[in-house]
Amino acid sequence: ESITKWAYRLSYPWQVKQITARMCKLCQSAPKGPCAFEINCDPLLMKDEARKHYWGGFFAEDEAYIEAWRYEDTSKPLTNAADPAEVAKAARALAAAKAPYLVIGEDAAWEDCGAECKEFVEYWKIPHNNRRTGRALISELHPYYHRGYPPFKSEIDLMIVVGVKVGFFDAYGGGWAPTIQFASAESRVWTYLKSPAVLMGTIKVSLKQVLDYAKANNLGPSMEAQEWLKKCQASHVAAIEKRKAHAYMYGPDHPRYRKYNIIHFGYMSQIIR
Repeated sequence: ESITKWAYRLSYPWQVKQITARMCKLCQSAPKGPCAFEINCDPLLMKDEARKHYWGGFFAEDEAYIEAWRYEDTSKPLTNAADPAEVAKAARALAAAKAPYLVIGEDAAWEDCGAECKEFVEYWKIPHNNRRTGRALISELHPYYHRGYPPFKSEIDLMIVVGVKVGFFDAYGGGWAPTIQFASAESRVWTYLKSPAVLMGTIKVSLKQVLDYAKANNLGPSMEAQEWLKKCQASHVAAIEKRKAHAYMYGPDHPRYRKYNIIHFGYMSQIIR
């Protein structure tokens, strides 16, 4: 798998606009990622009048570039929606779940889905964590946030992944419960997860589709799911207190640090907080 989605060597100065526009489109299309182009010595030194001397008169100036091609919407990203049948399956699976858990990943961050993810977890009352670039898309101070997985992970009966790049590189996704996948492109749909619903499309749109369907059909979190949330919240608070107590144990009066002019990083983190 390549690092960039596309690479181009720019040989003529009158191609700059069209190549830049093409690269921006590719970067912003799902799954989003980097492109690269090289400007070699020729276009840096070449005068524009050289264009008329090239054989056949080809490479007209920015022939593939049109200003404001979508009028006032040119700067807005294109969107697409998930299959309505998958939307219905996802909403009903969420309503039936007794112990759901949600993970937010990097593709959700690329789409800036913070507000949509927040509305989603609050409607369904789902404990969640964030992974890689998805970290802090919803604040880690949110009352439904859980650092990592709860110690009773085996009780989870439904996973929801929102823009998560799952993979066997670090065994992430292994042993998961049935998983609802929100994916921006087919290459981000993971076939090694049992999935009652796969919502492929613009993640912002897909999240809204599921919420709209749930509200229209009077679907919401089960009573068991709401009790599960409370259990996860208690687990998160207990873990914070445990880490805090462990950090304070290594303060300046600890034998290891009393005679040295250094401070344990865990203790320092608590003092800074």
